[in-house]
Amino acid sequence: MWRGYLDFYQTQLASAQYDLTWSRIHDASEPQFGFIAEVGGRREGIVHIIFHRSGWTDAASCYLQDLYVNPESRGTQVGKALIEHAHSSRLAAGSAGVYWLTHETNTYAMRLYDRVATKTGFVHYQKGASS
Repeated sequence: MWRGYLDFYQTQLASAQYDLTWSRIHDASEPQFGFIAEVGGRREGIVHIIFHRSGWTDAASCYLQDLYVNPESRGTQVGKALIEHAHSSRLAAGSAGVYWLTHETNTYAMRLYDRVATKTGFVHYQKGASS
């Protein structure tokens, strides 16, 4: 399912990166987590979150790094449920908030995001390799 997400963004990763990410998600000492949405016994979506420190608060921040819903399940509340699960996870961890980025062309997802969260107005910049 994560490969479907990467395909959506026309991104490829080395096999070693898949293994590393999977091991981090399953390592209790790592601040990275993954959750799967199942509907009727079928896996319909995933979300990956990472907790990290912030210079603005003593509480950790929660970065929603990846959110993917199978194309046939989009518009069925799976994405919303995954965002709510990330939000519940951050509350349970005492995190200050959950935030995420999306590509400016992902207008379908942004309609959901506009309903469930607040657009901050910040613009994302990056220098160097994509991460």
